[in-house]
Amino acid sequence: MGHTCSAIIVHCIDFRLGPAISDWLKSEKLMGDCDIVGIAGAAKNFNGEKDEDVLMTQIEISSKLHEIKKVILMNHTDCGAYGGRAAFENREVEDTTHSDALSHGADVLKEKLPHLEVQKMIAQIEPDGTIHIESII
Repeated sequence: MGHTCSAIIVHCIDFRLGPAISDWLKSEKLMGDCDIVGIAGAAKNFNGEKDEDVLMTQIEISSKLHEIKKVILMNHTDCGAYGGRAAFENREVEDTTHSDALSHGADVLKEKLPHLEVQKMIAQIEPDGTIHIESII
């Protein structure tokens, strides 16, 4: 048996992200070495409700079966689960909302699965459709 991988990435289901996430995973040498979970809103689901249970189950299974060392949480701008870009008064408010959700998700994970590293990422979808993936500190 014994098949392991380095990480799990949790990102939104938004189809626009596919090529950018694939390129990012390749650049990080994680393609083929990473479990992948797509769930609407990504880190927004760390809210103590049913969706958090579903998400935590996936991460716990990945940890147990594939011995991951890291969870990558990736939100994106213009996310429909948050109401899209129009739901925010400006880009700064949108970025802060995602940063806060990612930080909260990281805190939940560190409490429940302290042996795992958590990396917070944001995929910035620009109005012209280009996507830039950045780390959130």
